Amino acid sequence: MDARVDAVRAELLVARPALSEAARREPGVARAVSDLLAGIEGGVLPGGAFEPRWRGIARPFLRTRTARLAASGGLLATDEQTRVLFYSPGKGTVVSALTYPDPDQYVPVRLSSGETPYPRRWSEPFIDGSGPGVLTAETEGRRAWLWRQFGDGWRAARLPRPGLQVLPPARTIESMAVRDGECLVGYADGAVLRYDSRTGARSGPPLRVKTFHGGMQLNAFEHGISVTLWGHQGEPNLLPDIAADYRVGPVYERPVVYLSARRIRLAAITSGDSALRRFDVQTGEEIGPSIELDRPMALCAYELDGRACLAVGAYRQLHRFDAETGEPLGPPLNGHRRQIRDIAATLVDDRPVLFSLDLVGGVGEDGTVYRWDAATGTPWPSVPDTE
Repeated sequence: MDARVDAVRAELLVARPALSEAARREPGVARAVSDLLAGIEGGVLPGGAFEPRWRGIARPFLRTRTARLAASGGLLATDEQTRVLFYSPGKGTVVSALTYPDPDQYVPVRLSSGETPYPRRWSEPFIDGSGPGVLTAETEGRRAWLWRQFGDGWRAARLPRPGLQVLPPARTIESMAVRDGECLVGYADGAVLRYDSRTGARSGPPLRVKTFHGGMQLNAFEHGISVTLWGHQGEPNLLPDIAADYRVGPVYERPVVYLSARRIRLAAITSGDSALRRFDVQTGEEIGPSIELDRPMALCAYELDGRACLAVGAYRQLHRFDAETGEPLGPPLNGHRRQIRDIAATLVDDRPVLFSLDLVGGVGEDGTVYRWDAATGTPWPSVPDTE
């Protein structure tokens, strides 16, 4: 396949003069041709081929039917509808698995009306100091559960909402997240309830999301909680901090929060211009110029030699940047044959590694996860040059 991709690219390069002439003669196609040529020049198109030195060596780390990755505490998690799998990030072997006792509740309902199918329940896997865990909730309702591993099995604890009696649809759970030993469950009325991630017991008074007028998505991090908000027009904006009175955006996908220059920063992909932007959480001021990318869709923060870094999935390429300066940390990484959907980072043998997941293809097809050494960009299972 890599050879076929190379052949297509070679044909595009041969056709470049003809494409340029077509743009000159037909101004109406000039913009499209310019974008095409820029993609060819930057290696984005046709994309999907490893560098020649990695061919025959690099291979997928996992194949999975998940849309999200979670990595922390020496584990990598994938949510595969009827079960959640936790892998060793070093070997790719399954070290723990939660298979739901009522799996049909987590499979999308097929509707004859053509509407988007949703499962009756949804889940958020996580890893904390106590090991693997999973949050689950009803798609339409107020009931949430915390699953924790107990011996060779799993136990579920109900996460109730006592003392806060509200009527539907305000009681509907909008979002769930986990941070620093605490589970967060956000409701449609703007209430965010807090629970101990080990026991499920209430861990503090409820939080409230300011200026809440539509759907929300909680983004929990070690250094704080940000909230993505959807207004009545469906335009997503971002509260960099749950108590903030200002917004940034519109944003696309989940942001990341990190510590840099002794200040809490936030990075987000803005939907208006498909650019990566960085903000100071306390002041809301933008840090440096925006970083322009081709179709960015996934974002992850990690640390390398004591400095904060960002990994961005843009179309089929994985980019790495210094989070403070915005400078690239090496060339884009190629190998995915489809749009990169999510990125996660953790340590393997005390070295930071990145996991990138591409979009699941047709019905019954798996997505592909590749593993990369964060410092050198070496794809797994190649051994990075540490000298």
